[in-house]
Amino acid sequence: MNHRIVTILIINLLVVIFPARAGEVRIWMPKELNDRSDIAIIGQPLEIKATGEKGSIQLGGGRILPTVFYTAKLRVDEVIKGDDLLKEIYRLRSTNEKKVISITYSIIDEAKVVGDHYVHRFKLKEDGLFLLYLKVANGGGYVAALDGETDDGQAAALLRIQVAE
Repeated sequence: MNHRIVTILIINLLVVIFPARAGEVRIWMPKELNDRSDIAIIGQPLEIKATGEKGSIQLGGGRILPTVFYTAKLRVDEVIKGDDLLKEIYRLRSTNEKKVISITYSIIDEAKVVGDHYVHRFKLKEDGLFLLYLKVANGGGYVAALDGETDDGQAAALLRIQVAE
């Protein structure tokens, strides 16, 4: 079996196992994530910026947590789902160019989190390589496939952190 497929299967299993910490977290199966996504990719954030926009998510019991919005430019290394994107990646490979997409997401203001409810939010790091399940955003670009869910973090699985040499 192709080692890339084995790696993806292992990562999907880790996505299912590790988010279940404290509090109530819905566990999304890899097939569910894939079904909810328009594209599934392996990629690395090149640039992450706060947009200055703020929002909130509501937890059970009426508890509200503030969020901060970010945009990220992401280099697409592999396409798992998304025929049009896959065709574009193959076309760009002949010119040694890389496809870059934009993602918008929100994270919880960590200083505001109190209590025992754990919320697993979608979050990227510039030094990481991620498996991402994404859907097309209303204004263009992409958002997490679970955008709108309180626990949307399972749509992003950290595969590797780049180590400085």
